[in-house]
Amino acid sequence: MKFDGDNVLAVELDSTERADIPPFGGEIDYLTFGGIYRDVTLRVVPKTFIENVYAKPVHTLAENRSVVVRCYLNGAAQAGATIEVELRDGVKVLKTLRPSSAALRNTTT
Repeated sequence: MKFDGDNVLAVELDSTERADIPPFGGEIDYLTFGGIYRDVTLRVVPKTFIENVYAKPVHTLAENRSVVVRCYLNGAAQAGATIEVELRDGVKVLKTLRPSSAALRNTTT
């Protein structure tokens, strides 16, 4: 990307009908095999970024209640990189967690 100049984004479309991608056969109310027919956005991200965060409350009514947090990184994290998770009650920090690098899950595209 050139942030100080023009950029060209070329898109190639394939309108081949495929049995594993709807719509196909049967009774349907529309038939669009190809092309861009909805809004498109371009998201600029760093080489390594948080792709998804999932927080699941566990044992919410028990004394040992907790939150399991899964954070997915896209790209390769640099050596020594950490992720810090804070559980807050309003402005008060209840718990801070700094998982080891082995606990971090990297995904690449």
